[in-house]
Amino acid sequence: MFFETNMAVITRRFPGLAEKVRGRTSFYRTAAAKNGLPTLRALENGREFYLHSPYDPLTEGSRWAEGLDAGRENVICILGIGMAYHLEKVLERFAGIPVFAVEPADGPFAVAVHERDLTHILANENLNLCLEKDPLAIRDFVHTKISYEMIGKLKIFDYQPIARAFQENFREVRKALMEGGSAICVDVATIQGFYKLWTENVYNNLHPFICSPGVKELYGQFADVPGVIVAAGPSLNKNVCLLKKAKGRMLIIAVDTAMRVLLKEGVVPDLVVTVDAAPLTGKLWEEMPKPDFGIVFEAAVHHWIPHNVDGCFFAARCNPYPVLLWLESVLPEKGLLKIGPSTANVAFDLAHKMGLRPIVLAGQDLAFSDGLTHARGTMFGKEIASTEGLVEVDGYYGGKVMTSWVFHSMLQWYEGHLRSLEDCLVINATGGGANIKGTVRMTLEEVIAEYALLEKQDFAGRIRELHADASGVIRGSGIFTGLGILLQNALNDAEECHKICRRQLKLAGKLAETLARRPDSYRIRELVGQIQKANSLLLKAREKILHLHLAFHPSIEASLGKRFLPVWQEGMRDGELESFLNLSEELKEKIDETISYLKTALAKIRPDR
Repeated sequence: MFFETNMAVITRRFPGLAEKVRGRTSFYRTAAAKNGLPTLRALENGREFYLHSPYDPLTEGSRWAEGLDAGRENVICILGIGMAYHLEKVLERFAGIPVFAVEPADGPFAVAVHERDLTHILANENLNLCLEKDPLAIRDFVHTKISYEMIGKLKIFDYQPIARAFQENFREVRKALMEGGSAICVDVATIQGFYKLWTENVYNNLHPFICSPGVKELYGQFADVPGVIVAAGPSLNKNVCLLKKAKGRMLIIAVDTAMRVLLKEGVVPDLVVTVDAAPLTGKLWEEMPKPDFGIVFEAAVHHWIPHNVDGCFFAARCNPYPVLLWLESVLPEKGLLKIGPSTANVAFDLAHKMGLRPIVLAGQDLAFSDGLTHARGTMFGKEIASTEGLVEVDGYYGGKVMTSWVFHSMLQWYEGHLRSLEDCLVINATGGGANIKGTVRMTLEEVIAEYALLEKQDFAGRIRELHADASGVIRGSGIFTGLGILLQNALNDAEECHKICRRQLKLAGKLAETLARRPDSYRIRELVGQIQKANSLLLKAREKILHLHLAFHPSIEASLGKRFLPVWQEGMRDGELESFLNLSEELKEKIDETISYLKTALAKIRPDR
């Protein structure tokens, strides 16, 4: 009798869950408790047992909620929903605090929606439901529902009346929640460390990005050609010699980290993917002879590479950088590659879009095979001295292997991506490291024997032809004039914003001095009025330049835990005025950086370069 009203709220608040609940059958049955409220029972090995109290499930749930060791600063996650008596009391006791409740879709909750009026619980804006038992789906839930700010505050509790029926599953759920949280921390740490470098590189790379053919020129050009993606995992050292047999019979795509290991063994890849913004990535290419292979690069790759390597470059869009989205009206379409935690993840999407079938993974350990992080001969390889802070994952040969949270996030990307990939056989021929669910395990020797072409082909030559054909079109496109106008107008806006920000800083500084020296009510009112006017102008001017620096992007601001947005508030006290001054100074610094980037870009986009 309650099902349709409950479903109406579920459909409104959790539309993705409606189909999981509707029509779901459950192993659990209801019974009336001694006090008349519905409770749950089940049969196991011929023995009946109750999941909630057979006497008073409401009091049972209330007592559990009262005993929760959580404060108002916490975010609460409860494993086990059942008839939701405890949820009702948790939401009352911790009003205003986010509460996440997790249970498999075929669990007791599927019964509760028929037997209780849960509308007041389900309508509570602080409640989030996750009806999953697949760890990957739970990690996805964490990424979409739990912010970075919540991770450190998250406290997970097993609701024992329900949890005892799902002990094994809830152990996996708890692990998935922690892993998902750690992956978010990795993402945020990356953003905090690289957002400025990403912005700088995008501006520095505008000219080569424009002048290079897009990666889309490679899409579909190698349909049904077997391809191998070579990463720099420790197992590469034992497999690299076999890749000589694959040359010309399989299209070889290498990540930049693995490039030197291959070349040292005389294996010249057909394509190398380079997307990392760090200066160390530039060092991978130093003293590199003119490469005899194609190079796929992303707009934010370290700027030394496209400016100093004389290669056959293809430009790719991997991240939605606001400045590139803004310039879309004048920039030629380059082609989009899915970004992942590693360069190999990007290379995988490239291989798929090129039409390579099957796609073979080599050197993709994603774990510390033989106690090493990378193959010997790379710039990044080192031994692991301690297992502290590492995580266990399923091994390639069975059992468990140790890996880092960073490698684990790469593994998660593969497994999540492969779940939605139905038109492609993916073979893991790494021969070590972590097991990648969704792949077929074969040795590289077996792969070459079964899938490599019988006759060699000049894949690199075909790639050079595609590059040459597209380069001629770009040189004749005449896009530089429009781009120059856009960048110059943006520079004018940034300089105007900078001017207003300097004035605001000067006025706020005078106000602080006046308040500290001798309060003069007339002078204070005069300065406050001038600051209010400057601040109003500044906020309008700032809106015009938000797309020009990643520091102003909402996701970056969330990761940094601050907004470069000094807003004047009436009646500011000393501490608040100091914070306003500091934030104004930080905004000025970001505008300084933006002006510098724009000037650099304008100097480099001349057509004669």
